[in-house]
Order: sequence, then structure tokens, then C-alpha cells
Amino acid sequence: MEYGTESNSNIKFFTIFDGNLVTREQEGSDGAVSRETTTGKTVWEKTHNFVEGNITGGGIVVKEFSGRKVQEIQVILDNEGMVQIPMYMLSSIAEVLPNVDRTEPIKFRTYKTKKGKAVLDISQCGKKLESNFVEWNEVDGKWTPTYKNGLPEPTHDEIDGWDFRDHDKFLKKVVIDFFSNYAKDTTSKEPESSPSDYYTDADIPAEDEEDTIPF
Repeated sequence: MEYGTESNSNIKFFTIFDGNLVTREQEGSDGAVSRETTTGKTVWEKTHNFVEGNITGGGIVVKEFSGRKVQEIQVILDNEGMVQIPMYMLSSIAEVLPNVDRTEPIKFRTYKTKKGKAVLDISQCGKKLESNFVEWNEVDGKWTPTYKNGLPEPTHDEIDGWDFRDHDKFLKKVVIDFFSNYAKDTTSKEPESSPSDYYTDADIPAEDEEDTIPF
């Protein structure tokens, strides 16, 4: 497995925080920066441009946060690292999983757009993985999605707004089915940090608030 800074032999937990891939480090570690969490705890972290390796396990897990349950997607690489992906990035990973070559390393990269939106970019063999379920086309100067391969289209009305429930339920099943081919015990590893170390209520959109539609 390769990623942007050197590491020791212990498993690394890569969390997406503020548009970066972050790992928790020992106090005073070379390159680590201290930060105070929302709970008042001081932690030491390194940021990375990418993490890469062969998928060896993963799935969707449930964590407790502020008295409520929060789902998270976990991807284990080379049995040495785990990428912890928040559910608001469900579409970013689930849409490309059917196009993943399980025999090749996969690369995760995160960045922020000019508008401050955190983006998860997934590639293999130097090429960005394309969605298996959505095609984007510009129509009258507006980017419009076309849904395919069974993915339900989100619905919208002026009273309730966007409804992603069927859309997200479908994509969650894509994730579960993909990782069902790996050993079940690979999803039992616990992270070194709690969700409250990284997320606030503002960081966790409601289940039906997918953030991939640009209109």
C-alpha cells in the first residue's frame, strides 16, 4: 500500500476531514499538527494527498454520534489501512464500485472545490473511475444527470425538496454486495477515534441530502 507520507507497520485509519485525508499520530510525530476536537480533546494529525492499495475488505458500519447512529463506509487496503468515508460521499464510491478491477490497486484522493465542497476522487491505473449509474450531459447550459442500470432517480417537490431515500438505498446495497465477496471479519477493525473527533452535526447531512447534483 502507498500513501503520501511514510508510516509504521500499524494499521492506519484515514479519515476525510475538511477536504483532506487525515491520520491520527503520536504527539510530536514528525509532520503532525495538533488540533482540538469538538469535544475539547487535543489530537495530533497528518494530512495526505492520497492513499492507494488493493482492496482487502470493507463495508458499511454504524457508529454512535451525539446520541444518534451514524453510518460510515469503510474500505480496507492491503489489510494495513482503512479509509473511513462519510455517508454524504456515498454516491462518489458506490457509483464506481462495479467498475473496480479487484486485482489492481485503487487510489483515493480528496480535495476541496473553489466553493469549499469536499470531493472524493477514485482512480485505478492512472484513470479516474467513471460512474456505472449516472451520465452527465450539458443541456441548455445546465449539467443534467441521466440515471441508468437500475439506479432510482431522486424525486423533488416544492414542499419537501429532494427525496434520495430510494436512490441511497439502492447505492447502499451496491456497497454491501461489493464487499460481501471479501472475508467478513475484515470489517471488524475499530478506528482509533470516535466520530465526534472529526464530525459536527453540520458535517453530517440528513440521509436524504445527497450532494452530487450540481443544480
